[in-house]
Amino acid sequence: MYKTEVVCKERSYNLEDSLLEFNAWLKEQIDKIPKEYLDSATIEIESWVEYDTPSTELIITYDRPETKEEVLIREKKESTHRREMRLKELEQLAMLKKKYERVNS
Repeated sequence: MYKTEVVCKERSYNLEDSLLEFNAWLKEQIDKIPKEYLDSATIEIESWVEYDTPSTELIITYDRPETKEEVLIREKKESTHRREMRLKELEQLAMLKKKYERVNS
């Protein structure tokens, strides 16, 4: 599995107005991404209006393989979730059996 890393999450008011300064800032962000994961890098631009003021946020991310530790943590969470779901389903089954045994009696 892959994990998405957030390189930056910047509101527009934190960004440079000059195109050359913005370009330098963007290059700094790209340089933070390990070369082997550059192909997976994305930029998301979100815009909204807040208190009659337009706002924009840039989110730069990349995907990388999970580490062995992350795999173990994810698998443990998944196992716990499956166990909890099974217990809930068994409880529901017991409740339904009890309900319909009374109806059929």
